[in-house]
Amino acid sequence: MWQVPVEHRSGCEEKPLTKRRHVEVVALGQVEELAISVAAANIQAILGLMARVVPPWSDPDYAVLPGRGQYNAIPVLKELSRQAENNTLRLGITSADLCLPFLSFVYGEAQVNGKAAVISLHRLKRGPDGKTAPSGLFLQRLAKVAIHETAHVIGMTHCRQQGCIMCFSLELEFLDALSMSFCPDCDLDRRRRVRI
Repeated sequence: MWQVPVEHRSGCEEKPLTKRRHVEVVALGQVEELAISVAAANIQAILGLMARVVPPWSDPDYAVLPGRGQYNAIPVLKELSRQAENNTLRLGITSADLCLPFLSFVYGEAQVNGKAAVISLHRLKRGPDGKTAPSGLFLQRLAKVAIHETAHVIGMTHCRQQGCIMCFSLELEFLDALSMSFCPDCDLDRRRRVRI
């Protein structure tokens, strides 16, 4: 577990400082190890939260929507947030196609100011020509969605500043146009929230 070192003072008992908030990145079913590692590394490097990869969970087939063949993100989020320790946030990654009952698909979904987010690799692998996207483009998309959804978990909301990673992206072309960084206002908000 992540723990800040104990503080030492002569004549005082050692007391552990509060645990820092961190993100557990977990594969849900069969997911490429590289994808999991890229998500964790970018959450740590760009969002500024400690991240660690934890053992995979089983495929969330309990969330399949009959007739659609897609996974409803809401029960997956509920399962991810169950029994999470106070300072633990979770990002689940699935290869299945995610949706919400009222949306045909989502790249990811998060509990804003909650405990969990989930992202799907399914549509991120598509190239502009409908074929498989180049590996570099796929991994960049994955990193953007992982950062965006995890930022929602710490309380950040969508941004209207063009190019900010917190912009809402419904199409891959919009996702591809986003930078791998926050606009100045969102970055200020990020730094404040990461310190909480």
